[in-house]
Order: sequence, then structure tokens, then C-alpha cells
Amino acid sequence: MLCRSLLLRAQAGPQRLSLQCPLQHLLDCYQCSQQDDHLSYGEMGMPVPPFGCTFSTASDLQHVLAVANEEGFVRLYDTDTQNSGKQIFREWLAHSNAVFDLAWVPGEHRIVTASGDQTAKVWDVRAGELLGICKGHQCSLKSVAFSKFEKGKCS
Repeated sequence: MLCRSLLLRAQAGPQRLSLQCPLQHLLDCYQCSQQDDHLSYGEMGMPVPPFGCTFSTASDLQHVLAVANEEGFVRLYDTDTQNSGKQIFREWLAHSNAVFDLAWVPGEHRIVTASGDQTAKVWDVRAGELLGICKGHQCSLKSVAFSKFEKGKCS
């Protein structure tokens, strides 16, 4: 529910806060409900911290949220479902160590993951296939990003 409202707000564009509604008032009134919580589960079914999450930028997948966790899993959630539960429509063990970050290739059905196993991997989320591995790093990869002007390049 929260994810969907954030996505809709992002699509609407930046909005100015009214001078009659100061920031502190918004912060004082902010609250989370249990349905806003996201628990990420590992291989043994125990909760593990999610480390990265991002919405797809592909026109037909903008409702898809990718979440990476400490055990190396990536899960894709359909945030456009009618039920109140979070629907996982694809999940896989992406790395042998924590996935610290992930990024969608702008406008495409591919995602890149950055991991503590010192690799970045490129995935086709539609086919569920590994497309390539960027290796040779000397330490954990903590982040990955794309320029909207240079599709498909990673370093």
C-alpha cells in the first residue's frame, strides 16, 4: 500500500509543500502501520534485513519492486495487486553473499545486482536468466547505478 502510494506520488512529479503545512507538522503526524512493514526472509525462513530496493523503470513493469537481502536473494514484488498482501512473482538466489544494492537498466527488463561476493551480475527478469557477471573487484560491491543516458553500461 505504501509502496504504491509512493510510486503514484513519484509519477505525479514534484509538488510544493504549502506554507500553511510546515514540515514539522508532517513529521509529527507521520506514522507507520504494520501493513507498511516489509519482512525479508532467508533460506531458512528466518527474517533477514533487506539491503536494497528499487522500482522498475520499464513502462510495463513500473509496478514491480525489486528487493535484495542479506542472504543474496532478490525478490520481485507486484505492487499492483488487488489484495493487501505482497505478491512475489519471481525470486532467486542471485549471489553467494549479501546483495547490497540493485539497479534496473533504464526502461528495460534487466537488473544489475551488487554483492559482497565481489561481483555484479546482470539478470533478465522476464526469463529469469543470468546474462553476465562483472568480476575482478578486490572488495564487496556496495552500490550500482545507471545513467539514464547510457543504457546497459556498468562499471
